[in-house]
Amino acid sequence: MPDFAKLIDGLKTAIATAGIYKFAIALACGAYWYCAVKGILPGAEQWEIRAAGFGVMLFGFLWFASAISALLDFIPPRKWILHWLGERHERARVKDYIPHMTDIERQIIGYLLTKNQKMFVATLDGGHAMPLISQQIIVRALGPNQVFDHYNVPWVIPDNIWRVLIENKENFPYEQPCYGDGIEPWHKRNF
Repeated sequence: MPDFAKLIDGLKTAIATAGIYKFAIALACGAYWYCAVKGILPGAEQWEIRAAGFGVMLFGFLWFASAISALLDFIPPRKWILHWLGERHERARVKDYIPHMTDIERQIIGYLLTKNQKMFVATLDGGHAMPLISQQIIVRALGPNQVFDHYNVPWVIPDNIWRVLIENKENFPYEQPCYGDGIEPWHKRNF
């Protein structure tokens, strides 16, 4: 008769071991079960066959759980899902804001869409693009330790927001202003 205390300690150790050992134990139990059922090991008792079958299932499932756990550690779905939900929320927020944009905001977006230009250079405050900056439709595009002056700050429309603006391009008609070419709509003018 087996010592159940030692059996339980062995089971605890096997559960706590790495996944490859669980797989190895499942294979060993499977090999024993196969050999006992086929008569290769004569004299195997019924409880041994059942214990081997139970070992295959138990350690097979434990190995599978370890493999899934390792995969989830390598590719954390929680971060991916939170990132995807955050971007989806951001796109919905921008789409909801489009009907509330002022004419100058529409003109700025229309200019950028017409020129297929996601990035532009403006003053530190963003000029007329300030409301778009406040809504985080346009963000600073500065790299780490990048040098800039107050009159030449790079601004960009993030990719996920750019896609929303392209999908709603009909809301941003652009006409060349009468005051000349080369003057971007985000620059403040004194005339």
